[in-house]
Amino acid sequence: MGVEDIISVIAREADEEATRIVEEAEQQAQRLVAGAEADMQAQVDAAIERQGAHIGGTAQRRVNAVRLAILEQHARDDAAQLVAVFDAAETQVMAVAAGSDPDRWDAALAALCAESLRAVGDGAWVRVRARDADAVSSVADAGGATVVPLTDDHEPGLVVDSGDGHIEIDARLSVRLTRARSLLAEAVAQRLHLEPVERLSRSAA
Repeated sequence: MGVEDIISVIAREADEEATRIVEEAEQQAQRLVAGAEADMQAQVDAAIERQGAHIGGTAQRRVNAVRLAILEQHARDDAAQLVAVFDAAETQVMAVAAGSDPDRWDAALAALCAESLRAVGDGAWVRVRARDADAVSSVADAGGATVVPLTDDHEPGLVVDSGDGHIEIDARLSVRLTRARSLLAEAVAQRLHLEPVERLSRSAA
């Protein structure tokens, strides 16, 4: 083998070795890049997961706030309708008490008087407007009570005091109407087909 042949073999072997070294370097670089990409993706996924929980919580709070606002508006609407119903009823009752329907008013007073006297017993005192004294006189006599006429500028209705003065039943019209608003609120709401706020709260949960 001549010198040229020897040089040619050495050059070929050197070239092959260089190619092998380059290929190994490229493979190592690819592994490093892949590892770096995987690590970066893991960090990105973790960050998204953390932020996702925060974003999800913020969105849920906003949804809950909207639901609460809707519930509050429903409650305001329901209350407004109830107030309108009771206001209309109060206007009618006050008109009856003022004399628009005397027979109906006298019957209502007699019923109130009888109910009150059953609670206090004999010897009671029934305070009522002078114009209404006749409406309760027979009931008072039957219950062993005394009618005490008041001036007609007093509030419609009546007040009954027990004989010993320990019990007072206030059946004035304003008191009865206030009590009726409380007692009849649920029944009127059902008649108006209004849903209770509690039910709305559960449906929005």
